[in-house]
Amino acid sequence: MHIRSGKVIKTQLRIQSENMEIMDKESSYSYLGVPTGFKIFPSATETIEQLKKEVKSIDDSLLYPWQKFDAINTFITTKLSFHLKCGTVPKKSLNELDALIKKVGKKWMNLPVTASCELLYLPYTAGGMNIIPTSVLCDISTVSHAFRLLTSNDRITQKLAYDSMKEVVQRRIRKEPTMEEIAQFYNGASSTNIPQLNTDVSSCWTKLRGAMRRLSSKMKITFEPDVSKKKFNLIINKAAATRFNVEAQLRDATRNYFKQTLLAKPSQGRVYNVTAKILFRIISTVMEISLDLLNGILFIVLVSILCL
Repeated sequence: MHIRSGKVIKTQLRIQSENMEIMDKESSYSYLGVPTGFKIFPSATETIEQLKKEVKSIDDSLLYPWQKFDAINTFITTKLSFHLKCGTVPKKSLNELDALIKKVGKKWMNLPVTASCELLYLPYTAGGMNIIPTSVLCDISTVSHAFRLLTSNDRITQKLAYDSMKEVVQRRIRKEPTMEEIAQFYNGASSTNIPQLNTDVSSCWTKLRGAMRRLSSKMKITFEPDVSKKKFNLIINKAAATRFNVEAQLRDATRNYFKQTLLAKPSQGRVYNVTAKILFRIISTVMEISLDLLNGILFIVLVSILCL
């Protein structure tokens, strides 16, 4: 596709003397199921519809409840990962999928319809089912994908990512931005110098600001510029993110947010808190009894040996 001055030009391009297909502004090509072209094409529409059918099939199966949750985490959410990172997935479709998972998830846990959804989103170690809403996963994927491009081991990819990141800010504020201004923009800072209307071509960089603002309601997340090295550090809850663990760090921070939200609820958070304390006391008591029993057995064995 040949684009000049925001317009698609029908130019015949060749690779190794082979003619490439000429595309116009209404056409697109699909790469691993993600449509790409001049316009924004919704991604994963058919995939999400298929995932809804699979969730219903899991619900109707004879699997144990924990196996059903494991199937959701293993097969359902992972199928969306590439679309969430590289495509444009409509939030409406993701919300519909989340609503279905919430409904069947409460049913599998024998919870009433009015029960808090946070119980589904807690990690296994906190008594939850380790699920994260796909609408939140979309923002996590956007941030982690952008940060990995910025910290790529390939210098050319790293520079291209930085230049693209800078260009988006420059188009919005209509001047050459400093690294501090770039960080402030993507951190979601409000300013009269930033127009509300965005006319830029959609990319992971145009979506990054919105994803950062939405995630900031669940965690402390900011880009901090390192001017000397001309790079940006991503800080998540006062901890610096790494390119290999950034997605896991964002997921952990999201689960912690849901845990704190549940504990803050007077009607359900207290029950969870008291239950956790009682369970801890039971485990401690069992361990004490086991140690006393072990000490008793050792004493009897020792006496038997001495009497021989």
